[in-house]
Amino acid sequence: MKPTFPPSLELRKIEISDEAPAYFTPEVVVKKNELYKKLNTEGKTSKTLGQEIKEAIAQHPEVPVFYNYLAVLYFMQGNREERDRLFLETIKKFPNYVYAWATLIRHYILEKRLNELDQILENQPLNIGLQFPNLKSFTTYEVTEYSESLIYYYAAKQDAKTVNIYGRGLSNLLTTDQLKKIEKKAKEIEESYSLYHLAHSPFFDKPKQPDLLVKPQILEKTEERPLLHHEELYQFYEFVEDEYEPSDEYLEKLSTLPRETLVEDLVKMWLDTIQRFDYYNEEGIYYKLPHFVLALLTHFDATEKIEELLPFFRQDDEFYEFWIADWNEEFICFLGELIRKDLDTVKAFLCEPNRHTYFRGMFNDSLEYLYQFYEELRPRISQIYGEILTCFLESTDKENISDADFNSFLVSNLINLGLKEHLPLIEKMCQMDWVDESMQGGWDKIKAEMLDENKTHKDYYAFPTWEEKVNLVRGDATATEYSSPEETEAEMEKWLQELEDEVEEIDFAKKTPEKITSFSEKSPWDKIGRNDKVSVRYPNGKIETNVKFKKVEADLRAGKCVLC
Repeated sequence: MKPTFPPSLELRKIEISDEAPAYFTPEVVVKKNELYKKLNTEGKTSKTLGQEIKEAIAQHPEVPVFYNYLAVLYFMQGNREERDRLFLETIKKFPNYVYAWATLIRHYILEKRLNELDQILENQPLNIGLQFPNLKSFTTYEVTEYSESLIYYYAAKQDAKTVNIYGRGLSNLLTTDQLKKIEKKAKEIEESYSLYHLAHSPFFDKPKQPDLLVKPQILEKTEERPLLHHEELYQFYEFVEDEYEPSDEYLEKLSTLPRETLVEDLVKMWLDTIQRFDYYNEEGIYYKLPHFVLALLTHFDATEKIEELLPFFRQDDEFYEFWIADWNEEFICFLGELIRKDLDTVKAFLCEPNRHTYFRGMFNDSLEYLYQFYEELRPRISQIYGEILTCFLESTDKENISDADFNSFLVSNLINLGLKEHLPLIEKMCQMDWVDESMQGGWDKIKAEMLDENKTHKDYYAFPTWEEKVNLVRGDATATEYSSPEETEAEMEKWLQELEDEVEEIDFAKKTPEKITSFSEKSPWDKIGRNDKVSVRYPNGKIETNVKFKKVEADLRAGKCVLC
């Protein structure tokens, strides 16, 4: 579910996208990484870095990031006058550069220059959707940086209501620890301005459930591959570690092996993702190993193994982000097929304490999938939803069974399926503030949607054939077949050379806006090698420097961090 904000600020109108700006050409990305590294390692003392950044600005006057780097350098070296001049110059030259506005607001507030800031912000609609009307979409990082700055601004203005509105918006984007840091800084700003506390209100203006504590199920760690019955499956590990797709012939061959022993091997490989997680994580090896294993288990209708597969879904956030991240659509269909004969086990899992919200969400969506494609299961699935809601309502906070985010996902599915019989239980959850309004809306909106006779279901697709299952995992309707890692590498080298030739032919100083837009269709990090070192920054301010690109690639493509 994409992040949304309270309708009172009209932030629901914005779109979240990880598409990089057109000016982030491969050449700019390389220069940007180089300067950022120098800024962090020698910014306070360097006598030449300022000139290097100015040269980058001269070479790429269309790139606002370099102006921002120069302002940061001035700040680090104590030259506030030049920094302020550059702040104002940057927002004038690049009025749609969200970071410049966010940084300016933050610096002025922390330096107790509220009156000066008010003059700068005069006539500016402080709403990301309204202040930047020419931007079609925003990255998650832009939204969080902008919103955090406005929290500090309205804290200084002692506007508790608006602080709370932005806090609720960020609650759908950041972790609890990140939110606590922002709340602490907002309180410090109140005190530094000698303001009274914000009308006895906490950061969020309504009580919220305690955070869901995730306690992963521990399996014995190992450094060795599992002992398998079928030698053919060891070749699959080579495919995974070399990061190229196994051929259709190879997968077809696996599907002809004896069912009983193959399923046993697949379960071992499935659990291997937990037992050797440190190895996979350290090496950055994640090429959809559980996705293909699950596809094979589904192909063999291994419904009797669902209990043995559950440890995978009892892991923590790091495990989820590494193996799943945004690649969970295929899991929903496959899980639906695997759980259809043992719905009670699924219900028990969803009511377990200490479980990850998004792992639960995958089973929740799988139930919705089953409801649509298996008419004979609908009465039992509806009954299970009622039992889960009742379980959550009867549980205490200490049991750590549910959280407002998952409850919002649950309610969304019930609305999609039109299960009106559960409205009384949903109303109780809303009264207890156990459904996040910034995600799902309040009770009145939920009730209206549930009773809307024109409401259409979310579309799921059944994948009855083996070929379609494989194509789904690959994320490609045609599923290009590769016969060897050498062929794959050769094709990639050819593509990179074509891209280099294209870049060399471009005169970026004379580039027309139309051509820049066309060139931006290629992602700025596609030129970066998987083992190249990069630096990234997360919305909470955390900076990872000199890490292998493959370590942070998934976060970059999901918009969870940016190159810096």
